[in-house]
Amino acid sequence: MRAARQAKHELLAAAQGGKLATPSKITIEALPDQWLNSKQRLARKTRDDYARHVRLHIVPLLGAMRLHELTPAKLSAFYSELSKQGKGTPTQQKVHVVLWCCTAR
Repeated sequence: MRAARQAKHELLAAAQGGKLATPSKITIEALPDQWLNSKQRLARKTRDDYARHVRLHIVPLLGAMRLHELTPAKLSAFYSELSKQGKGTPTQQKVHVVLWCCTAR
C-alpha cells in the first residue's frame, strides 16, 4: 500500500504543478488510445495489460471527464474509489502508471 500512496502523491503533485492538464475537449477516455498507438515497441502482453487497466479502472471512473477537469481532489477520489473496490497495491500501481503515461505529455 505504501507504493500506491507514493504513486498517488506523485500524480497529485504533478496535477498541482500544472503538469497534467491543459484546457481541451479531450476526455480522459481518449488519451489511452492515443498513447498506446504512439508506443510501437510495447510487447503484446504489456499492451493488453495496459488496455485492460484502462477498460476496467480508468474509463469507468474518469473516462467522461475532460483532461483539464482532472484535479488533485478528483485524483484523490479516484484512488480512494479503487481502494473501496478492493483493488490492491499492485493494481493501483499499474493503473497509476497507465494514467500517468497517458496524461504526462
